Amino acid sequence: MLVPVLSFANEPTHQEGTTHVENEHRQNEGSDHHPDTSPLFFIIIAVIIGAATRFVFQKSVIPFTVILLLLGIGIGVLGRFNYLDIY
Repeated sequence: MLVPVLSFANEPTHQEGTTHVENEHRQNEGSDHHPDTSPLFFIIIAVIIGAATRFVFQKSVIPFTVILLLLGIGIGVLGRFNYLDIY
């Protein structure tokens, strides 16, 4: 004999015979889980910017680290004012 159970509005409903973990797994089956590659892209872009800066400013009297500092400040300002947003 089945006894009706009161359900609250915020409480998630489950299919009969399944657990909460199984229901979450079923809901996430269609979504792809990929690792975040942002740190890798950051390192690659930083190395490319450093190599390009070294190549372009080979004969400059300004030290390499100062040029990188100024480039970093410039990129930071552009990012702060949302000039680098793609979306």
